[in-house]
Amino acid sequence: MDDVVKDGDLVLLLDGAREHLIRAGDRMAALGGGAGALNAKRLIGMSYGELIGLGSREFIVLRPDIRDVLGNLERGPQIIIPKDIGSIVIELGLTSGMTVVEGGAGSGSLTLALLNAVGPSGRVVTYELREDHLEKAKRNVSMSPCRDRWEGRLGDIAGCDIKGADAFVVDVPDPQDAVAAASGSLRVGGRFCSYIPTVNQLEKISEKLMGSGFIRVRALEVLSRDYSLRKGALRPQTEMLGHTGFMVHARWVGRSQPSLDQ
Repeated sequence: MDDVVKDGDLVLLLDGAREHLIRAGDRMAALGGGAGALNAKRLIGMSYGELIGLGSREFIVLRPDIRDVLGNLERGPQIIIPKDIGSIVIELGLTSGMTVVEGGAGSGSLTLALLNAVGPSGRVVTYELREDHLEKAKRNVSMSPCRDRWEGRLGDIAGCDIKGADAFVVDVPDPQDAVAAASGSLRVGGRFCSYIPTVNQLEKISEKLMGSGFIRVRALEVLSRDYSLRKGALRPQTEMLGHTGFMVHARWVGRSQPSLDQ
């Protein structure tokens, strides 16, 4: 990997208090937070780890990773946040070269993580009912080096025609309506995930999966609590990030497991 910034590279600038994600070569890039604007052509040819000055401030030039990109998304629809994204990606068993079908683009946070997991030899196909959501996701996905491996489709996930997918993940209001499409799309042994905010949805999707050729149906949520790192006063933060969503996971094998009422 090149250690020198090239024209068009996505670059992270850090000044201690804030971070700024810009693209090298843009004539002028607004940094936000009162930091002003930087002629991004100055970044071309710099080495990662160098400092660049803007007025009285200095910024360290870094190559951004997926966590940096997720922290600097253009917001719109509610996003799936990193604490849940990490769990989804691991539970789906994603690796380089896999094909993933996604239902619901939102702002594209999960889409970016899926692309990062399957890499330049993989493929992510996203179905989204709303054109404005799909356009916002497209703008955010443009920050991914694997953006050419993404296909955004305007339409209902229930009409999915992808065959042999390795994983199928949905963030839609009625995920049970996507189970038939998942059954027809997934390879044997492929994994399914539904991301939902309420217990009512959790019950419906779990029951549907259990009667539709899926096994090992289970639900979980991830809670996250930061710590205050002060000398002599190391303690949990007063506030914590609690419930954001449930994740229902299952594996398609063409055989059903007992339903909730058995």
